[in-house]
Amino acid sequence: MDVNANQPETKTFKETEGAGGIADSQSQKRKAQAQKNTMQKKIKDPVQARKYKVHGEIGQHAKHNNFKGALETFKEVVQEGLPLNLGLYNALLYVTTGGNDWECYTRGRVLPALKIEGTAGMSDDSDRASTSKAELISATQAVWSHLKVSGVNPDNSTYVSLARIEAIKGDAAAALQWAHSCEEAGQPVTLRLYHPALVSYT
Repeated sequence: MDVNANQPETKTFKETEGAGGIADSQSQKRKAQAQKNTMQKKIKDPVQARKYKVHGEIGQHAKHNNFKGALETFKEVVQEGLPLNLGLYNALLYVTTGGNDWECYTRGRVLPALKIEGTAGMSDDSDRASTSKAELISATQAVWSHLKVSGVNPDNSTYVSLARIEAIKGDAAAALQWAHSCEEAGQPVTLRLYHPALVSYT
């Protein structure tokens, strides 16, 4: 007599794991497809499509430190009433406060020309050397004013940009004040918040 004849069939650990892995994989595929379908529906909406395009342009301008491109896109945002999130505001402020070159503007160093080649939505002859301090200050004020009325709350990165523009103006005390404002707003205060004031003092 076979003692195992009436015993329930059991699966090995390997078989169980394999089945679970297949189920997880199928679940992930369904989620990915659902997200793709949602995105496609949004893109078909002309308003949403325009918003995604503008958001992508701002990201590219910030990546390449393209002041003129960023300012032009920001003007379009204002004219069309498109919403911006904090990340996009910070990206704009990063560019309008000189990007990686903010210390050069603060110390009055000459900036070499920078050519941007083959970047979609951006000028191929963008020249950072042609951007003056006055242009940076004006653009930063415009973006900051727009952020304030939008209802978006600034964070540490926002205050860093505001401190940098004060350093570019040559006002170390005002740059330091933004560090205090950041703390008063309940945002984390980092060492880079004090860097613009230190650069401006030296």
